[in-house]
Amino acid sequence: DGAYAEDVTTYLRGSDPAAVWVAPERGQQSEGAAAPPAQVALRFDNADRRFSPRAPMGAYYGRIGRNTPCRLSLPAITSRLVVAAGTTNALSTASSTITASVTDLDVRVWLEPSDWQSSGDSTGLAHQWVETGNKRRWLFSLLNDGRLAGFVTTDGTTGTQAALGSTAVVPRAPVRQALRLTVDWNNGAGGSDWKFWTAPDLTGPWTQLGDTRVGAVLAPAATDVPISLGDPETAGVPGPGSSAGGGAGNVFLGAQVYNGREEAGGTLLVDLDLTDEAHGAASVTDATSFVWNVGTGAVLDRRDYLMTGTVPDWQTAPGLVDDDCEVTAVVTDDLRRVSGTNAPIGSAYRRGVTSADSPMVDVRGYWPLEEPNGATSFSSALPGGTPIRIAGDPALGSDSTSFPCSDPLPVMSATSSFGTVLKGMSSGTAQVRLLMRVPPASVPAQVPILTLGFSGCLWQAFIRTDGALVRKVYDPDGTEVDNITGTGYDYVGNSVRLHLSAVQVGADVKFTIATLKVGETVGTFSDRTVAGLTLGVLRTVTVGELGGLTDVAVGHLSVQGAVTTIFEQDEQLAAYVGETASQRVARLCAEAHLPAEIVGYGGAPLGAQRSQAFVDLLREAEFGDSGILHSPRGSLGFAYRSLTSMYSRDPGLTGTWDE
Repeated sequence: DGAYAEDVTTYLRGSDPAAVWVAPERGQQSEGAAAPPAQVALRFDNADRRFSPRAPMGAYYGRIGRNTPCRLSLPAITSRLVVAAGTTNALSTASSTITASVTDLDVRVWLEPSDWQSSGDSTGLAHQWVETGNKRRWLFSLLNDGRLAGFVTTDGTTGTQAALGSTAVVPRAPVRQALRLTVDWNNGAGGSDWKFWTAPDLTGPWTQLGDTRVGAVLAPAATDVPISLGDPETAGVPGPGSSAGGGAGNVFLGAQVYNGREEAGGTLLVDLDLTDEAHGAASVTDATSFVWNVGTGAVLDRRDYLMTGTVPDWQTAPGLVDDDCEVTAVVTDDLRRVSGTNAPIGSAYRRGVTSADSPMVDVRGYWPLEEPNGATSFSSALPGGTPIRIAGDPALGSDSTSFPCSDPLPVMSATSSFGTVLKGMSSGTAQVRLLMRVPPASVPAQVPILTLGFSGCLWQAFIRTDGALVRKVYDPDGTEVDNITGTGYDYVGNSVRLHLSAVQVGADVKFTIATLKVGETVGTFSDRTVAGLTLGVLRTVTVGELGGLTDVAVGHLSVQGAVTTIFEQDEQLAAYVGETASQRVARLCAEAHLPAEIVGYGGAPLGAQRSQAFVDLLREAEFGDSGILHSPRGSLGFAYRSLTSMYSRDPGLTGTWDE
């Protein structure tokens, strides 16, 4: 039912719990190259048929079946607040009348993050910071580079925001630490003093982290918003390279807020200890009698988890006694479940265009052109899209090296061309893109690369043999009304994205052509306005209209009803070359809508992401970094630990060996 609310421990076969408990097989084995899928086999008493998915009288009928989630856990000694990625206001005071720290700021948070440094988002620690109504006061954050940062406003708006970060990073050991920010609003010398601290827990002793930072004298805004732990509800946690969400699996253990700095006579306003709370509690009361509510995406957890997985099938077997039978449930993790799908997930560029979070807007047509030899048409990658028929004899699927972001693409011949008739395009705006590579040894004569047929004009783009770009515009009668030769550009021998856009501007039409080489961050742009011309609606797009594009590789033709920057999807165009393993695992899991816990960042950059099966891509990242891909204990999905996160770690267990 969407929650682990059904405790089935009592149905395990056997009278002695110690005898029936089976530890899961999980983790990387001795001398193993990778962590294998985790699993555990459990035997349940099924006398009342509750574990029979097809038994209508069973207690779980309609609630269990294929891939039923299952989690194994034991009671924990202490509780903690576990916060999922993307959670805001994980724990908030019920009172909205707290005006904490009227005189100076002293805030302390005890936590265990998924890692002290992250390749992803920064983590909000505590705050009085609400964007709606400009009720921002102060925010304390752990940045993704391991530094601490504080943010303060004087009137609740970002225009008066003051922000300073620590000059040193938080040490990675111990795993659990208390972090502290103190701000002396007016140090008596024309400024404000910002100090950052660390301690083993909230009782101290406190050690200053880095140097004291000095800012302007402050008079922070008064606010009636609650004090909260975790990220605020903003478009992003302020700070370099940060965004809302924090890392998955961050754990909060307690917090304190003083009204004024403790060493300057401040009084304890908030005293929150989460280590002795009931499992699953919706609210807690701290030592100063404030009530705190648990937010959506956070949970007060007092269990230690051994494994989380799914039951792919309930294997029933008749028992030896009348009306008695048992069920064997082999619980497996997502690594095994997802590994069952071995089909490639598609090229990086195709996924970038068709994914739900694609940066491309108003896509009216998209053809990857990745068909294998023997195909008679190019299929559309959009739902309900019209395929493109192929004319001539291009060598389909024969270029696998020009664009690492793509599956093999066709190479044009002297007689080949293809195009499509478009429907539903808006009038006055159109954008067309095409990936293209012209071989250095076979520069074609001046023939059209792209021909765009509008209801009010015709626009063609050519490449001359000297590498110059030629553009011609014709009116509806076929009369040439514009002809311009652009500056020479090294198309020859390079893999580029060609971008053509046209926009009606009053009585004129603005034509733009741009190019971007794969892997580069600087492109070429050229605008040309033709006066007294009507653009109309884009009706046809043709590649190689007259033939002659001999040995030219083309791919990924897209048509949009809006004009955007050529730099969007530059990472997909470069096939994500240069990503770290942590970044690639996190991104792949996000694209697949699978949870991911990432520990560590940095590491050697990876090469191009080719079209492979999902788990194979994860393994490729793991081996490239020498990290560890495994299953998280307390949730479904994947976990990855980078090689750098295992540097200089304190031992988890020490002992002596007596001969």
